[in-house]
Amino acid sequence: MRYRALGKTGLTVSEIGLGGEWLERHNAEEVKAVIDCCEAQGINILDCWMSEPNVRSNIGAAIAGKRERWIVQGHFGSTWQNGQYVRTREMDKVQPAFEDLLNRLGTDYIDLGMIHFVDEEAEFHRIMEGEFLAYVKEQKARGVIRHIGLSTHNPKVGILAALREAFPERMDNLKYTYAYCVAGGVGLIKDWLSHGCEESPQHMAQLTFRLVTNTVSDFYPHS
Repeated sequence: MRYRALGKTGLTVSEIGLGGEWLERHNAEEVKAVIDCCEAQGINILDCWMSEPNVRSNIGAAIAGKRERWIVQGHFGSTWQNGQYVRTREMDKVQPAFEDLLNRLGTDYIDLGMIHFVDEEAEFHRIMEGEFLAYVKEQKARGVIRHIGLSTHNPKVGILAALREAFPERMDNLKYTYAYCVAGGVGLIKDWLSHGCEESPQHMAQLTFRLVTNTVSDFYPHS
């Protein structure tokens, strides 16, 4: 197994991780077998976005006694209501759902506390300005989560999150930079996909990252 540094977190993670979604379909014995197999192959990062109670408990039982071997990624905003998964920003639902995650995993901390499933730019801004993010930051300050992340399927939201991290005091002035980065980054990836270039996904990710950071530096050279 090969490993990589995870951003600026100081964590070293396996290039292959375990996404736990399909574990919902398996019993405790099978969940343990999957997790043990992954561990034997050198996998050390596990994502548990699921809110279904049984799968959380089964994962907790499987990592019992070896919690420190796993970098666990848990999600704020993934809840279980009336027997089904519900994504929500309602704090009276978010807080108990996150506490349930800790209890069922049998841990008092989560390595990567993810703001769950943010695919719309307007929602991103609402989260960044409201009580949801304040709660997440509170958990980090208390040591309940070690790092804050965000999950999205929208590259535009990903760029917004990266810009906010790099230039939090300038977010109100970054709209033109942001538009340029989105157009350039998306265009770069589209060109790569449509022409069957030989460059690796890792190379293209690094190239896109340099495009964003260099553009921002050009706009704000003294930041």
